[in-house]
Amino acid sequence: MARPRALLLDEPFGALDPGIRQDMHRLILRLWEEHGLTVLMVTHDIVEAFKLGTRVLAFDKRRVDPHAPHRFGATAVYDIPLTNKLPLDAPDASVSIITIDRISNNFEG
Repeated sequence: MARPRALLLDEPFGALDPGIRQDMHRLILRLWEEHGLTVLMVTHDIVEAFKLGTRVLAFDKRRVDPHAPHRFGATAVYDIPLTNKLPLDAPDASVSIITIDRISNNFEG
């Protein structure tokens, strides 16, 4: 069986009911801890990002590059390393207990 070093997930839990969603959160965290995987997950649920992540990158708006008008993308506006993750069973309102080491902000002006 192959042992990948990275797991790429694009909104994997969006269509799941809350019970199954929590089970999948636990599974992802267990795989990450047991196998030392790098997990890159796209989500629009900021609470989910803070519960599962060790680092959160926030993106905003489509990137416009006059030198490459045919390219698409977004700009990373925040890079937030986390040292105190939310417990999986924490209510959504408990995001305020997160410890943030530093915030890198790419906003200009």
